[in-house]
Amino acid sequence: MNIKIQDLTKVYPDGHKALNGLNLNIEPGMFGLLGPNGAGKTTLMRIMTLLQNPSSGTIFFDDYDILRDRKAIRSVLGYLPQDFRFFEKLKTWEFLDYGAGLAGIKGTRKRSEIVDEMLRKVGLYEVRDRWANRLSGGMKRRLGIAQAIIGNPKVIIVDEPTTGLDPEERIRFRNILSEVSDKDVIIILSTHIVGDISSTCKKLALLNKGELKFEGSPDDMIELAPSLLAANLLNLGQDVGLMLERDQVSLLHFDVMDAHFVPNLSFGPALCKAIHKAYPACKLDVHLMMDNPEKYLDAFASAGAYTITLHQEVLADIPAALSAIGKTGARRGLSVKPGTPVETLLPYLEMLDYILIMTVEPGFGGQKFMPEQVGKIRALRQAGFQGDISVDGGVNLENAPLLAEAGANVLVMGTAYFGAADRNAVAHAVRALA
Repeated sequence: MNIKIQDLTKVYPDGHKALNGLNLNIEPGMFGLLGPNGAGKTTLMRIMTLLQNPSSGTIFFDDYDILRDRKAIRSVLGYLPQDFRFFEKLKTWEFLDYGAGLAGIKGTRKRSEIVDEMLRKVGLYEVRDRWANRLSGGMKRRLGIAQAIIGNPKVIIVDEPTTGLDPEERIRFRNILSEVSDKDVIIILSTHIVGDISSTCKKLALLNKGELKFEGSPDDMIELAPSLLAANLLNLGQDVGLMLERDQVSLLHFDVMDAHFVPNLSFGPALCKAIHKAYPACKLDVHLMMDNPEKYLDAFASAGAYTITLHQEVLADIPAALSAIGKTGARRGLSVKPGTPVETLLPYLEMLDYILIMTVEPGFGGQKFMPEQVGKIRALRQAGFQGDISVDGGVNLENAPLLAEAGANVLVMGTAYFGAADRNAVAHAVRALA
């Protein structure tokens, strides 16, 4: 089974264009559909499940056209909508039995066997006699996916399936879908939660305002790294929590300044450790803007640093310093100030996991982005560097496309993220740059 979406457009009576000439090919396996609220995901799902008609364009399920082969498409389709409800006065097994009947499973005994098997698969057999509308939120979502897959459909579409679930239920749900996807089935997972896709889907499409902004591997998306310096330190827990859970941004840029290498003083290992303890999923991108940074490698690594980046300008023995970072278990990073030639990095590329290009002078606020630094990114990619290239200093959604085009794949944003009215939209806009 393959799905081909051709020039799909949907315009609602009020003039809102939810989809705008969408073209997309989907092959068997787990396929992620990502985008902020209002991106057009639910409209696409409703068209694919024959609940709405497109204004123009069409979708093919193999040779079946949604405009003329609706009965055939229904026979291969399983669907779990975002707003999944139950009939009153049906027990868990009764609801699934009803779904099995709609899926064309004949015979009371056969249907009973299949229902029990499916309840065991989704971990609901022990509550088979409980009223379906009294199940927990996670159990209801599991029952929902059970009804979507019980007829062995070739295409399964699930819309925002993990919204409101705790981490354990979210993982359980993803595992169920992954098991099904191994059977030459297309599973389309529509969500705004990046973690649901990056852990299960080999390919994804990113929609924004009804248009395709990115198609490819989750690993190829541009990563946002909000700068802790711009967060609300009086409400840091909420800022980091929203960054992780709502915006699905896992990388936090952690600037450390010593008032010597740069004129300002900032955070130390204690705050790094506190954030790591409270939010272990947060990857701390530690940037040491300081003299003698080698003294502090173990302290920051023990505090949970994911990457430790040192400045080339302060190191007497760069290979030794990078080797010392590697021994801590953290990723090895090197940064240069705007005035430092990029050629100084070239001898060490094979030792580096991460390069940070400064597009302002480190340690000074209120500076403008220096576009002339973009050439350093291109030079590093032309030299064959395959690791992460991060950019810090005046980065925003206006210059982000230029940086992505040059080869940067990690963008450090301070006020452009934490000061934005819609941080989630900023996060998705960055991902769409790939």
